[in-house]
Amino acid sequence: MRQLLRYLLLLSLIGTTGVTSGCRSKAAAGKKGKKSKKSWRAMWKKRRNRAKPVHAVKLYKGSIASLLTGTTTLTAEQQVTVVTQVNGLVFSIYGKEGRRVRRGSTLARLSNPYLVIAHQRAKLEVSKLKHDLARQKRLLRKGYVSREAAENLRFKFAQAKNQLKRTQQDLTNLRIRATISGIVTKRFLQKGSWVTPQMKGFTLENPKSIVAQVAVPERYLPRLKKGLKVYLQAEALGRKQDITGKLVRIAPSIDAKTGTITVTIGQIKPLKPLRSGMFVTVQIVLERRTHVPLIPKVAVSYYRNKAFVFQLTDKDKPCLPQSKPILCKANKVYFKKGLENAKWVEARSVLKAGDKVVILGQQGLRTSHKVRVVQWRPLKPTKSTKPTKP
Repeated sequence: MRQLLRYLLLLSLIGTTGVTSGCRSKAAAGKKGKKSKKSWRAMWKKRRNRAKPVHAVKLYKGSIASLLTGTTTLTAEQQVTVVTQVNGLVFSIYGKEGRRVRRGSTLARLSNPYLVIAHQRAKLEVSKLKHDLARQKRLLRKGYVSREAAENLRFKFAQAKNQLKRTQQDLTNLRIRATISGIVTKRFLQKGSWVTPQMKGFTLENPKSIVAQVAVPERYLPRLKKGLKVYLQAEALGRKQDITGKLVRIAPSIDAKTGTITVTIGQIKPLKPLRSGMFVTVQIVLERRTHVPLIPKVAVSYYRNKAFVFQLTDKDKPCLPQSKPILCKANKVYFKKGLENAKWVEARSVLKAGDKVVILGQQGLRTSHKVRVVQWRPLKPTKSTKPTKP
């Protein structure tokens, strides 16, 4: 009996010790979990509040232009093709490719003896009819011939005079002459060949009439007007060659198939290095603004199609360009965009010259986030009014 009681007492002691040890282990585990959660939160908060290294820039005032860019080829408005008027053998050629000629100068000379014979025959016929008409007038005054016969002779005399003028013009057309002043761009005739009327002889063009015609989308029509300044760049001459022009004509109608309107650019300077058919890039200056705050395009971000930048502000320590890194606060600032090009954006509101903005490292930034400026970029827009080259 005593042994049974001892056995039961021992079992009860073992159960109570297990329960107390289990409670102690659970309590320790709970304390450890709370400590680990607190440590992770503290670590995350510390990492979140850590200053992020960024590159910044100070805003300056400059000039910016709204450009409409297109490509086309140069053409000469005064371009003609000189054709032959009579049959003949090409006797000599004076107009060669690249030669400058004046209006009326001889380009080639033809030879045709049959036209000379026809002219001599018409000349003799006129002389004979003139003599007969004088004699007919004397006989008419005396009443020996009728008035109808005299009228028929006068009509034949007029026809002979017209034939003489025609043969004289044929002899004149044996010389092929330039119809405009310019340069011979192409020659179709060969010396010793036989030509017929309406055959192509030469192509002439006036280099002073070189223009560029560009097809512009119709949505730009309200902003187009005569006199707009245009910059041209020819690939053959390199991008260093400065070529300017003006918008001289706007087509009165819009092409319904392409939805574009053709504009003509003239008054191109300098003209000497240009050639018709040359491929050029055209930049039409639609609008220009000067002395406006400009933001580098790399600093601009977008949220729901709204532009914003991270502006550096610190009331205690101004964020000025220094050699050592300095701690600042970055605030998200939305602004209204104006004109823009490949590198710069105009700020129409909020921002002004002298403000500091982040241009590198703005990913993941939030309002009032601490940043560490490690480098100040010396970006400054050009003072010249010429647009940047593409």
